[in-house]
Amino acid sequence: MNRIEHYHDWLRDAHAMEKQAEKMLESMASRIENYPELRSRIEQHISETKNQL
Repeated sequence: MNRIEHYHDWLRDAHAMEKQAEKMLESMASRIENYPELRSRIEQHISETKNQL
C-alpha cells in the first residue's frame, strides 16, 4: 500500500468515526432532558462535528 492509499484509508476511517460519534451524541442528547446545560453543550458539539464533515 502506498502513502496515498494509506492516507485515503485513514480519511475514510476518520470520517466513519465522526459519523459514529455524531449518532452517539444525538442519542445521548435525546436522553438527558433533566440536564439542560449538558444537553446544550452536547448539541453544540454535534453541530461542530457536522460542520467538520
